[in-house]
Amino acid sequence: METNKTLIVGCGINYAFNNAFKAINSFYRSNFSYTEILPQMFKDPKNTSDLKSKFQNYLNNHNNLNLEEFLRYGFADAIGSLCEKEREEIKNEFIKILGKNHRDVTFKLPLQDEDFQPFKENLKAFNRIYTTNFDLKLYYLMAKPELKLFDSFKDGFCEKLKCEDFDIHLFKARSTPWSLVYLHGSMHLLSYPEADFDALKIAKAQSGNLIEKREKLCSSGKFHDLFVLGGTTEEKLDIIENNSYLKNALESLKNIEGDLIIYGCSIDDNDAHIWQNICNSRIKNIYIGISSDKDIDRIKNHFKNKNIAFYCQDDNNIWKVVDWLNKVT
Repeated sequence: METNKTLIVGCGINYAFNNAFKAINSFYRSNFSYTEILPQMFKDPKNTSDLKSKFQNYLNNHNNLNLEEFLRYGFADAIGSLCEKEREEIKNEFIKILGKNHRDVTFKLPLQDEDFQPFKENLKAFNRIYTTNFDLKLYYLMAKPELKLFDSFKDGFCEKLKCEDFDIHLFKARSTPWSLVYLHGSMHLLSYPEADFDALKIAKAQSGNLIEKREKLCSSGKFHDLFVLGGTTEEKLDIIENNSYLKNALESLKNIEGDLIIYGCSIDDNDAHIWQNICNSRIKNIYIGISSDKDIDRIKNHFKNKNIAFYCQDDNNIWKVVDWLNKVT
């Protein structure tokens, strides 16, 4: 059994980074959220498809943009319905724009090691980190050897392969500690079904270069994105169940115990597969970061058999607050 304390982070950790370090370049200002990505989708003027019209209608009539809400396509002003082909086109367009946003921005890091000292100290309290994010923000910081932010966390990609002239690492959960877990995949992870490789990591490449390598690999038709994109928890589970890495990642939640701290996650109903596995774990206490109390009752329903407490994540920035854990628990 895993012991001590576990941290789960969502897109909110990117917003927190932006608030902590405001005078920096475009890569770090980006939060790679649905609100940021969706308005950039389907901008080709030659595209006059029904799907583009449906999508534009959604953009025009909704303030809190959410890709998963659009994929469910059950909102009041929806035009017609979405077929499976349109749903796949939406997902592909999102991945394309997400990659473009990574590729088009500057990757210089004007911050120094001392800027990250509170964050590094805060991470020492945890023995495992889970993330639901697709973007490369944390991964890029992790790849900076001078920062040593995630030295004590291992992602399980330890077997080196030479594939298509790229440095690729194969996931081997049984042969190494697994303490950095991508619950819904990520931009730097791929699958290679033809060789029975359910999870590979593109290594030794910074963000812009990594995206170029990733797109080249995927264009061969052999490699596939490793993303969990869906409108419902059932749709996401269907993707997870068909990939051993994603399935093991989700199942591993059942093995954690002690205290769980959730930071920057909205505890969406369409991620119920995550919250249910936490309920089936031996976790004793759950501390959940929120920005307002409007969803407290809905959130409580996901963790009925656990001791839960809430803290204000806006007042407790994990990147800046010293002794963060004691302040949120």
